[in-house]
Amino acid sequence: MSGGKGEMKDLLAAARGEIPADFVIKDARVANVYTLEYEDADVAVFGGIIAGVGKGYEGRSVVDGKGKTLIPGMIDGHVHIESSMLAPPVFAEQAASHGTTAVMADPHEIANVMGMRGMEYMSLAGRCLPVDVFLGAPSCVPASRLETPFEELDEKHIREMFDRGWCQHLAEVMDFPSVINGDDGIW
Repeated sequence: MSGGKGEMKDLLAAARGEIPADFVIKDARVANVYTLEYEDADVAVFGGIIAGVGKGYEGRSVVDGKGKTLIPGMIDGHVHIESSMLAPPVFAEQAASHGTTAVMADPHEIANVMGMRGMEYMSLAGRCLPVDVFLGAPSCVPASRLETPFEELDEKHIREMFDRGWCQHLAEVMDFPSVINGDDGIW
């Protein structure tokens, strides 16, 4: 659903039960993340969007949810995709099959061994997947003075990662001794 005015009005009509949803999951046990309780309900989906949760929805297609539990998609708050030894599309396929819909990825390892080229790869490979991949900009490459990276990444590189749209947040700071010692480069 692209969100045009007509499509949004159709979504609203489906939410009100005035027109049938694309499909309805009937009689499921639905997790309510606000009350931390489960509710027996129908879930109406229209244009790929949940139009409503409750009773009485009709759909062009109906799925029997009796005995099944529906929960929102899981978000992995910190993962190193490259540590899985899988390319991002394969990782995403596996994660999605277990209910994960988004990951906050820290690509520190690939940045350490491939520098900016590795970051570009992760950005490109992380698009159009069944899981939303939000890349963090590695905060310190190398992670410590004991490592020899492909290329050292500094604040200029981090700024470039954001400017190119590769990253959405700053990843973990691994060089905590430099933080504690007030090192100007890490600060």
